[in-house]
Amino acid sequence: MNWIFYLFLSALMTAFHTLLNRLGINKTDPTFTVTFSHLISSLFLVFSTIAHTKTIKAPIKSFFVTKDIMFILVAGIVGGLSWLFYCYAIKRDTSNITFLVVDPLSDVIFLVLAVFVLGLPLQAKSIAGASMILIGSYLLSSLK
Repeated sequence: MNWIFYLFLSALMTAFHTLLNRLGINKTDPTFTVTFSHLISSLFLVFSTIAHTKTIKAPIKSFFVTKDIMFILVAGIVGGLSWLFYCYAIKRDTSNITFLVVDPLSDVIFLVLAVFVLGLPLQAKSIAGASMILIGSYLLSSLK
């Protein structure tokens, strides 16, 4: 299947994840919410990995002997912190619009990091897209 299809599914699942967390956080501690949600996600991924063991055995062996594992470990920690801060924000946001405003900004931040850390070329269409995201985030934040 085309990578765009998977990207769309990822965005769709992220939207549902955000909505379901928002619905479930009303009377729950944000730390517990993010911990429990990610525990379920982790268990799902563990069972998914086990189900596909025959096709990924070699990559798993080579994975643990490379420096890639360090990046993945730090990414996991940063991802957990991201969701923890996110849950604290939506718990305190009475307008229910936090996820609409903040989530797209991570794409703009990633674009800046990709230019400076990964050395990706900055193209006019990337600047235009990032500008539209910033303008859209500003417009959504003014809905309060």
